[in-house]
Amino acid sequence: MWTRGRLKKEAKRVLLHNYWRMVLVFVLVSYITGATGGLGLITSYNESIVESTTYNPLKGKSNSEIVDEILNPEAEDSVEELQNRPRRGVLAGVFNNVTDSGSFVFGLLNSINQSVFQDRIFAGIIIFVGAVLMFLFWTFVENVLLVGQSRFILECDFYTKTEVSRTAFMVTHKKLTNTAMVMLRKSIYLWLWEITIAGGIIKHYSYAMVPFIAAENPAVKGKEVIALSRKMMDGNKWEMFLLDLSFLGWYILGVLTMGVSNIFYFGPYRQAVYGQLYKRLREEFLENHPEYTRVFNDAALFPGVETAEKYPVEEFPLPVRRSRKWVQTDYMKKYSVRSYILLFFIFSFIGWLWEVSLHLFTDGIFVNRGVLYGPWLPIYGSGGVLILIFLKRFAKKPVLTYFLIMALCGTVEYTTAWYLETFKGKKWWDYSGYFLNLDGRICAEGLLVFGLGGCAFIYILAPALDDLIQKISRRVQLILCTVLLLAFGGDFIYSQIHPNEGKGITDYESMVPAAPEWMRTEKNG
Repeated sequence: MWTRGRLKKEAKRVLLHNYWRMVLVFVLVSYITGATGGLGLITSYNESIVESTTYNPLKGKSNSEIVDEILNPEAEDSVEELQNRPRRGVLAGVFNNVTDSGSFVFGLLNSINQSVFQDRIFAGIIIFVGAVLMFLFWTFVENVLLVGQSRFILECDFYTKTEVSRTAFMVTHKKLTNTAMVMLRKSIYLWLWEITIAGGIIKHYSYAMVPFIAAENPAVKGKEVIALSRKMMDGNKWEMFLLDLSFLGWYILGVLTMGVSNIFYFGPYRQAVYGQLYKRLREEFLENHPEYTRVFNDAALFPGVETAEKYPVEEFPLPVRRSRKWVQTDYMKKYSVRSYILLFFIFSFIGWLWEVSLHLFTDGIFVNRGVLYGPWLPIYGSGGVLILIFLKRFAKKPVLTYFLIMALCGTVEYTTAWYLETFKGKKWWDYSGYFLNLDGRICAEGLLVFGLGGCAFIYILAPALDDLIQKISRRVQLILCTVLLLAFGGDFIYSQIHPNEGKGITDYESMVPAAPEWMRTEKNG
């Protein structure tokens, strides 16, 4: 028979070996499941604590309240609050709408309504589409993530370097839909039982093992998963209630620390405790019902020997989705010095064309962007070459590569802007008013785009362009490099004496739209 003390001791061992990864998974899953009106920011991953006792700063509003505030924003916000908001860029619009509505889905819908449909979508359509999207998000993302988190916690018991990506194991094994249906059935049953109040509390504990059973074997259908959870919890519901009650001091501490202790200790620790509970109940159940080894068939999950680093995916009872090479180019290829030089100028020219086109199509005028006079913006070329030199080694991990590109490009752009402002006394670009900008020199929106552009460069453009470059004879390559470097050097020297301060700089003050009338005057009453 399991005891609370033993579960907590084992949970502390698990937390010690995987602390930061467990904290990261807890924060990500809790934020996602709470941001759409779910169980809250600091919540039990197996829903063992009711919502009324959960710290939930992102508690959602009703659909009618959200739409009313979307359609009548001046009724809530003062002029000062509106003026202090980010006002330029796509992210600023999304941020303002999400903040106003308290709902990510409805805020995003209204941003699309404003930017694409010019506020002409009827409120009822927003409510209907938002409700459908929220249901789909809750079914296929929130609920599935709870199972993925359970899988992560179970693997952490034996494997000391469990990857965060294991939270998406059901996608890898092609069981996303079945997992979602298992959790949907569980939720429907709970809703029906909650009508009786007492029955809802009892069934709350009866179904507590559902996420774990689905995490071990995502192929089992919902009806059997629920039946197994009921059998496993038979005689254990009261003990689990006492286990929840033993956490009361931690809940009080969470309130006193504004949720900080929940994030950095109690939340992950409590997850580990429930993972240990499942492990013990599973052992006891199989001792009495060995015929169910067909369901509890993941022998590598609890091998009962010395710990290892990572779960052996090839030993999982279900087939693994075959990984296909997502990019067909040889993005790990080596580049010659000549290739680096030519790629620098190609990417500098692409950057120049991009910025010139933006002004040409939005303002109807030609603006020779940059401090130089030639058709090149060296900040783009420098960024592209630096990405190849420093980040190509991480290319096999695309998500990491994306964020590293954002960091590298942000550093290059911020440093360049600081240099130009400090030594030239002028701003060639200004992101003031954009969402999450730093001194107007960089902003989140720009970095997200740079991340995508950098990935396109390292995975597709650079390898493809280098293939074309290699078709040119070495002699012609040397001539092109020499001519371009001489032209660029001459332009650089001339621009140091006579910078392109005319059309090279945009008048950003004139581009900031005037505030609407309802923002400039306080609403009477």
